[in-house]
Amino acid sequence: PTALLLLTATSSSAALLPTSSSLAAQLRQDWRSAFATQPLEFSRLSLRIDGVLPEELRGGTFFKNAPARFERGGIEYAHWLDGDGYVTSLALDDGMATWSARYVRTDAFDNEDASDAVEWRTTFGTQKPGGVLANAMDIKLKSPANTNVMLFGDKLY
Repeated sequence: PTALLLLTATSSSAALLPTSSSLAAQLRQDWRSAFATQPLEFSRLSLRIDGVLPEELRGGTFFKNAPARFERGGIEYAHWLDGDGYVTSLALDDGMATWSARYVRTDAFDNEDASDAVEWRTTFGTQKPGGVLANAMDIKLKSPANTNVMLFGDKLY
């Protein structure tokens, strides 16, 4: 017996292959949709499991951290790895699964969230507004906190 996970994806290019002149534009659009900002957070959203959950997975929780916010105040980040961290969890138990997701609340995230503006430079090229003069001598970088999670004792970091 195994668990069954069904994912359904749709694409505007699934039915017809784009012509060679529009291929680059279509690919840009397809990739861009993969990095759309997730505006919502979720807490214990119930999911249905079709099939039988393997014994080894029961009572377990899978955590994932990845970038999920790619703009502030209408200014897009320069690189997808500059995106703010978003931790998701999938908890599995007898015939049930629950999914939760929320942004990593660093001080920099909270400041930018309150102002809805890019206020920090980031590692992969996003600059705060103001051009070269505003960024040249500013050596402070924002950690997007989007790379990993670690369980230490009974706390998740």
